[in-house]
Amino acid sequence: MNDSYKVRGVAEYMQPFFYCHYFLKFKLAQDKHTEFETYKKHGLLNAMIMEIRIIFTFCMLVFVSCDKENNKPADEFTLKSTEYTGFLFEGLKIITFPNPNNLKADFVMSPQTTENDDVVSPFFAHPDLESRFYLSGEFESFDSALSSFESYIMPADIKYQQFALDIKPYQVWLIRTNTEKNGIILIKSAECYIYNDIPYAETTFKAKVLR
Repeated sequence: MNDSYKVRGVAEYMQPFFYCHYFLKFKLAQDKHTEFETYKKHGLLNAMIMEIRIIFTFCMLVFVSCDKENNKPADEFTLKSTEYTGFLFEGLKIITFPNPNNLKADFVMSPQTTENDDVVSPFFAHPDLESRFYLSGEFESFDSALSSFESYIMPADIKYQQFALDIKPYQVWLIRTNTEKNGIILIKSAECYIYNDIPYAETTFKAKVLR
């Protein structure tokens, strides 16, 4: 959908709420025998207009954020280090832990830091720290990485690593699952920085199970 139509749709949807909200405000003022010119004189009308703009902007941000989340492809996932989540290839889903079904993630993500607490990149690990990761390739563009991801051929000689370190966009990783199958992920984006004095990491990736 074109962004201009999204903006127009939100504006049309929220317009009755704005009118109702501020009509009630104004009606109450009239009931108290407060004249409109008094509002104008004291700058309250401008404050009301500013409030409308703030509410409208907030609604726009929520709408666009939800729209982006809803439009995410079914095979695309995001892990955030602030959430107690991991990825499970069985069913291709993000799971929380602990969970009622005692499901164990195939991998979890954390920020990788140096001895000086500098944030380097996100990294993946198995919950039991087992060696399950193999870097199959690093590519210059998403398209070339996607081509490798979609037509993946298992390498002849694989030596799994304990951690998937230095996660970067356009990498393709082979991961041994808890059910002794092989899954692959394509890193679409990777972020890491200090947030509120705490290392933060976030990774978005495509995933599938090899048949």
